[in-house]
Amino acid sequence: MAVSPTLERELNRTIHHELGHWLVAQHVGFKVGKISVENTHNGMIGSSHIEPYAKRQLTDPKSIAEHIFNRIVVLCAGVAAEIQWKANELGRPLNVRESTRVYDHGVMDETGLNDKGKIHELSYILISLQHPPTDDMSLIAQRASDLFADAFGQAYEILSALQPKLEEMAILLRAQCTPPSKLRCKYPEVIQVEQQAISNLKRKAKVTANV
Repeated sequence: MAVSPTLERELNRTIHHELGHWLVAQHVGFKVGKISVENTHNGMIGSSHIEPYAKRQLTDPKSIAEHIFNRIVVLCAGVAAEIQWKANELGRPLNVRESTRVYDHGVMDETGLNDKGKIHELSYILISLQHPPTDDMSLIAQRASDLFADAFGQAYEILSALQPKLEEMAILLRAQCTPPSKLRCKYPEVIQVEQQAISNLKRKAKVTANV
């Protein structure tokens, strides 16, 4: 069954968003799982199962801060993947206003939340770990802004290196969607998609080298 251009666009946007989370979570050492995408009466929703528990006990403020920061990086990765996808669609980088709109109106999960709210909450917890208390709200806001810039920058850098694999995986996942726009890809299936994407990229590189 064919889908409308608008629905196709939203489907691809959501797949890229969830792959951003999944790939960066895997990169920073979090356990990853299934990927789900579905069009509902509330719009397109997506979920990439991530278990951000620590592999060792967090016994000091530094290790706790590093762990929370990595979680924020993973949350930023969905937005970063959307921005990269949108830039490819437009054929140019997004300006600040366009990037902010992606952040403000990112893909929702099944609970109705987007990444912005989660990032906001974790940021203030992390700031409280890293700095002494203050009533200066402008200083708190600046610290939150600086933290987001650091986390987003790291997510964007990781995804830039993984972009070819992300794009190849997005094509393969789109092909697995059941009509009109539903994806339920369990962890073993996502791993198979990842392995197929790597194989496809190696084959393309070999063909290019032989031209």
